[in-house]
Amino acid sequence: MKFTVQIVCAIALVMIMVGGVIGQRPSCWEHIRDDPDNIDEVYFPHESNCQYYYQCSMHGLVRMKCQTGMHFDRENNQCGRPDEVEC
Repeated sequence: MKFTVQIVCAIALVMIMVGGVIGQRPSCWEHIRDDPDNIDEVYFPHESNCQYYYQCSMHGLVRMKCQTGMHFDRENNQCGRPDEVEC
C-alpha cells in the first residue's frame, strides 16, 4: 500500500512538473460525479491562449494544445482554423 501511494505521488509530481495537470482551473469533479464514463469528453477553453484547452480526466484537468496554427473552438470542442472559430 505504501509503495502504491509513493508511485501515485511520483506520477502526479511528474505531471505537474511537465505542466500537463493544472490544479486550480475549471473543475472536472462535478462532471466525474455526474457522468464518470464520459469524463474524457469534457473540455474547457484556456483562460488566455487560444491554442490551448483543457480536457478532463479522472485525475483532473489536462492541458492540451491544438495543432500549430489552430485555435480551440469552445462551441464544438475541437480545434479549428482561427478565422472559423471564436476565441
